[in-house]
Amino acid sequence: MKKLISFKNLAIISLLIILLFIGFYFLFNIEIRQYKNFYTNNIEDKILIMKDKEISINKQYSSIIEINKKHFECEIILKSFDENTYEVFFNNPLNNSISFNNNILIKIHIKSIKLYQWITKF
Repeated sequence: MKKLISFKNLAIISLLIILLFIGFYFLFNIEIRQYKNFYTNNIEDKILIMKDKEISINKQYSSIIEINKKHFECEIILKSFDENTYEVFFNNPLNNSISFNNNILIKIHIKSIKLYQWITKF
């Protein structure tokens, strides 16, 4: 009987160690994507967003566009329009049925960080 109890304890300890390793794997290998949200303005059929210090011109960004509670993933390039705004160019052809009005939300992927880095921010 004593051997059966120690076997149960050994099994529980082994299971906890395995779960600990799985937890460390997720903590150090999962990446969290950080996005910056921008609302668009349309001027002369151009899609414009406000300038920000975290994004730069002529660089390709992965983004999510939210129109009428629908999400579309696409690649965009930002070009300087004037001193306060960027013009948005889409690399992926979007569905032609999408009409761009003012105040469409564009989420631009800024950077990816590891889960443990994200946790230490708080």
